[in-house]
Amino acid sequence: MGCSSTQFIYNRLDTLIRWSVDDYIDLDRDQQQVFDDQLDTLLLWHRREELPRYDALLSRLDDALLDGAIDVRTGADIYDGLSDALVRFRQRSVDFMVGFGTEVSQQQRLEFVAHLLERQVELEEELLSRTIEEYRDEAHERFEDNLNDYLGPLSEAQSRLIASAVEQLVRIDEPWLVDRRRWIEEMDDILRARESAWQAPVRSLIAARFDERQPAYAAAIEANTLVGWEAVRQVVNLRSERQDRRLKKKITDFREDITVLVEREI
Repeated sequence: MGCSSTQFIYNRLDTLIRWSVDDYIDLDRDQQQVFDDQLDTLLLWHRREELPRYDALLSRLDDALLDGAIDVRTGADIYDGLSDALVRFRQRSVDFMVGFGTEVSQQQRLEFVAHLLERQVELEEELLSRTIEEYRDEAHERFEDNLNDYLGPLSEAQSRLIASAVEQLVRIDEPWLVDRRRWIEEMDDILRARESAWQAPVRSLIAARFDERQPAYAAAIEANTLVGWEAVRQVVNLRSERQDRRLKKKITDFREDITVLVEREI
């Protein structure tokens, strides 16, 4: 079996992550080796323990497609499974980041946060300048592009469903950016005040960012997620025979890729 694009990208996640980290912090040779070793451990966990969970979710989806339509309960179960996977990966990633943070100097930690703030300014300029029409147009384009990848061209009825869903979305880029700036600045305060023993408060800060969002912001995220997920479910249930074949082949290819990735040595 050749190497699919999914396998190609997954097998190069370590390189992509290293490139991303290079934008935020400069590591010496010894630090880079520690980072590489800890990253390999994280990715090995994901390959061995998480990819089989994804395969089980794809199997559930495959069974639902054989029955013809994805009912609300099945859609909710798949969504919950993906949400749980995100939580597990987030927890492991925090362990990785905080653990590696002990390997770098105080100056490097502060430089990392300074780069986060620089990126914050770029995001604020890029995202907040959009009108509500531009916001929805971009959301509509993302919806259609993603669904086209799995189903091929959408029918008029499917496109109308996406358009209707986009109109229901609550704009959340501003509260997201406010929340993001708040926790970056609080992290900066923690690191400046504590050259040591900063790990516990940073962990608490990161956890609070996800678990203690402002009620209106949390409600908007939940509402948008439900609108988007339900729109996808309905679009899939309106699939043509050709779209059905394409989607099932995509799922089969993903499952074959997972089998190869789980069995392959890193």
